[in-house]
Amino acid sequence: MIARHHSPASDRLAALRTIGVRSLALAFLLLAPPVTGPALSQGVSRVTSSVTVPWSGVLNADVEDIFVTGSIEIQVESFSLRGTMFTKLRSSISKTVGLGMTSRQDFVGVGTVMNTCSLPASSVGLGRFPLEVVSEQRLVATGSISSSYQSLRQAPLPLIYEVTLSGDGRVLGAQVRMGKTRFRAEGDR
Repeated sequence: MIARHHSPASDRLAALRTIGVRSLALAFLLLAPPVTGPALSQGVSRVTSSVTVPWSGVLNADVEDIFVTGSIEIQVESFSLRGTMFTKLRSSISKTVGLGMTSRQDFVGVGTVMNTCSLPASSVGLGRFPLEVVSEQRLVATGSISSSYQSLRQAPLPLIYEVTLSGDGRVLGAQVRMGKTRFRAEGDR
């Protein structure tokens, strides 16, 4: 084994080389022309719009029917690429509450913002194009817990919404309805 003498000067030189290489790489990245492929060179136009939809209805659950009311904010970003319109949706619920129709149990809707990837919505042109999405939020029992919900505290809140888009991707309207759900015990996730 060969022992090498290690000096502070060689450490500084190595540090300066590392900084120099990193600076050079960053300069190349910053000064390089933007990469454009055939898809991006066509000029992608983006249209952003939003709608707030108040909704209410009866959620059919396995324990009992629950009357639920609230609103959903839907933001839509549409863009056209090679004659096809793609749409990204972002939605969130607010002021969502429920009441068990037999037990009188109180519920609150909870959830995070739902984002979709780019969904193909239609061919670009005139007309109205519906897009249906299932957003699964949660319905949680709150307040004094009735005997029906002692071991069952939450259930999926499947909101099905249909967004109608114009030919250029703007939101023309939206409707919300609920699917069916099943309550689960706290350990069954």
